[in-house]
Amino acid sequence: LQLQEIWSKRPIVTAFTRLDERVAAIQSAVSFRIEDLIPRLSRLKRSVTWLSNRANLELDPARIPLGDLLPEYLIELYPESISADAQRQHLFSATYYRYVVTYYRGDLDGTCMALRALAQARSIDVDSCIGWDCLPLQGSQEWIPAVITDEIRGLDWRYVASEAGTPATYVIHDEFWPLLTKATEADIEIALEQTHASDQNDAVEKTRQTLTALIELAHTWYRSPSVVGLCYQCAD
Repeated sequence: LQLQEIWSKRPIVTAFTRLDERVAAIQSAVSFRIEDLIPRLSRLKRSVTWLSNRANLELDPARIPLGDLLPEYLIELYPESISADAQRQHLFSATYYRYVVTYYRGDLDGTCMALRALAQARSIDVDSCIGWDCLPLQGSQEWIPAVITDEIRGLDWRYVASEAGTPATYVIHDEFWPLLTKATEADIEIALEQTHASDQNDAVEKTRQTLTALIELAHTWYRSPSVVGLCYQCAD
């Protein structure tokens, strides 16, 4: 909701002021410091692009929301960027990272394997907590404000409405959390033994780190009634 507000409702100076105050969970090269923005705005106001539009208040970058900045304005503000679309994506990602509370990024195949191995080690019906893709089952959709999430996704040029899963937005099912929160060290060891040969030290350690990270995340969030995953799935 904060992401949608910043992008769709707040003019660029106000947006940068709010974003600069937040600590980013994931670092990015984009700076939201007003001291860095002002010289860029000054250069924009001296440009042909600005001079040709300054009579139209609706195109004033000081008045329009961050998400509505014209491509021409973005190029003037960030001449070092390869394109307006690329810069818009950098801004969106940097903004998004400031609202990430808990962040897990692991190899998809390795994560899926670790979750399935832990379920088998604990004699848990995999289908009760993990989907066919070995990722957490989706819970109730009542917590998702569909209009808002569509607006947020629409700010990202990677989002293609006709392609499912780009990005995926859902509430994680309640039955998923006990798989991790009730896991013991013995369960982890059994999962590792079932998954790897004894001489695969590097693979064993990597899976152990994956399970440890997932269990830590689960203990952080399992009491929340509405953990929402807003996941941007892209090739990089």
